Amino acid sequence: MLDPIHFAEDLRVTQQMIGDWDNGLFERNDDLAGVAYWYLDRPIGVDGQIGTREERRPR
Repeated sequence: MLDPIHFAEDLRVTQQMIGDWDNGLFERNDDLAGVAYWYLDRPIGVDGQIGTREERRPR
């Protein structure tokens, strides 16, 4: 990552999506996704199982 953003407790990001069309500017409705990684000094509460297909379905 070229420009890491370091934070200690939480992070809030607000992004305004503006598009340009022949009739002028408009607010876009794009889907965005993000991911965060963290590292532990030792495994805690991890047994190596990812669960069944049904258990992994979105709720």
